[in-house]
Amino acid sequence: MLGVCDEDAVAGDIVQRLAAEVVAFVRAAILRLDLADADPDVVLGGRLLRAAAPKVVEVIARGVEEVAPRARIVVSPSEPIVGAALLGLDALGADGGAHERARAELDAAVAEARSVAAVDSLG
Repeated sequence: MLGVCDEDAVAGDIVQRLAAEVVAFVRAAILRLDLADADPDVVLGGRLLRAAAPKVVEVIARGVEEVAPRARIVVSPSEPIVGAALLGLDALGADGGAHERARAELDAAVAEARSVAAVDSLG
């Protein structure tokens, strides 16, 4: 068990399977892209992986390290929509300032939306 759900064996098993699936996906991508000898960033994004306990991230990192020892595991600080917007700005050839503004404004908008949703759920 990963030790993150010691009080709930079923939840612990689900978390273990999640980590194993992420590792399998990353391994396949690294091998297909011939990046095993490179130092790729492996970005864990989306709400579930961004909220994963550090032990889960460590398990994923160890699994990835077996196939790409120099890979870096990074937990995204932002929602996936931010990455999509940044890719769009890349395609437009936008400068770094546009990227910084987009990240800041989208992160703020997501935080505000969560705050409003939390208030709405209370009443």
